[in-house]
Amino acid sequence: MSLFKFLRAQPKHRYFYVDPMTYRRVAISELAGGLSDMVNVEREHDEYPVRWNFPLFHDREERPVLPDLTGPLPSPRPAVINMARSNVVVSGYRAIIGGNRLYNFDEAFTDPVYAERQIQNLASPHQYQNELIGFYDKSKDGSYLLKSIPDEKIISVSDPVVFLGSNESPNYGSFIYRILPKVVQVAKLEKSLRVLVPLYFPAAGSLLQMAGIEASRIISQDIFCRYKLRRVIVPSIRNRDVWFDRESLNLFDEIRKIYGSAQKNRRLYISRKNVVGQSRVMVNEDELIPHLLKRKFEIVEPQQLDAQQQVMLFSSASLILSQSGSALYNIVFCHSGTRLIDIESEPHWGQGHSRLFASRGLQYGIFEGRPETYNFGTHHQPFRVDVPRLLKRVDEMLVDQG
Repeated sequence: MSLFKFLRAQPKHRYFYVDPMTYRRVAISELAGGLSDMVNVEREHDEYPVRWNFPLFHDREERPVLPDLTGPLPSPRPAVINMARSNVVVSGYRAIIGGNRLYNFDEAFTDPVYAERQIQNLASPHQYQNELIGFYDKSKDGSYLLKSIPDEKIISVSDPVVFLGSNESPNYGSFIYRILPKVVQVAKLEKSLRVLVPLYFPAAGSLLQMAGIEASRIISQDIFCRYKLRRVIVPSIRNRDVWFDRESLNLFDEIRKIYGSAQKNRRLYISRKNVVGQSRVMVNEDELIPHLLKRKFEIVEPQQLDAQQQVMLFSSASLILSQSGSALYNIVFCHSGTRLIDIESEPHWGQGHSRLFASRGLQYGIFEGRPETYNFGTHHQPFRVDVPRLLKRVDEMLVDQG
């Protein structure tokens, strides 16, 4: 029975994870025309380079929010692969489910412990862990049942496609660091292949086009639908631990070269005050902004700008003061050596943001805000900053700039 029939007619089948590194290895040129499950390995699991770029300062609150940010990078660094499968369903953010009831994702897990943790997360009630796949009833052997969905939520694509979806698809920061760098791999594939990709922000499609993918090739993924694909090529995440490899940095640099600006003596404050639906806001921002205006900062809200305007904005900056948030991932378009003060008020992504800044070559410091509560089981809480202490750091950065 075909995959698409038993997804509806035999819902009690169980689904098991399979490591794509076990597939037959082939050249990247063989992926689109094959029929079997196969993998092209661009880079094996290996070690990250020795980290050298640490925060210039880390100003903690009396009750610290973040852990130490000077530790080594995780080991090992995940492989970079291009997986190809036939007659599959894409479900949720990024699950690739075959008719043999084996599923996998856009990454090759580096060890069994990490793999088990990721598979266990799929049983969570929270969508950023269960990834909206529809799995339920996890068994001791790690397998799941799959919920059925209405026929109108199943979309068929007969032509071979490249799938660029990844975890946390509706998050702009995730698009920048997980999805956009996959264009490096797409550039090595046939230019006629369609590209299935989540476009949950107006800037996302524009950035893909700026990176060289024509609009006519793009199919917008709805993460609440399932896609029946005859043949799919899945480039893996290049930078799982938010440490950009040289190929990703070269891609960002090329976008900046074409659509960005030379670095100017421009000072930016990135505000989240008017981000719709967000509760992680600086409650005493109105106290801070007049002091920044006196220091010739521009108050900017990137979500109000189109993609090219955001690239131009961040590439022109010499000093950025920013609250932590998705818009901050636009620093990938900054010039190396740009100065940054990052205001962090939650522990969840401090380590990742530090790696983001370090691998981009920024000169950066971390300043902690004080959350209204320290119940970090609830994300995105309002917070406040010690304005005089923060301004002291801003002035030090300005002096160092000369």
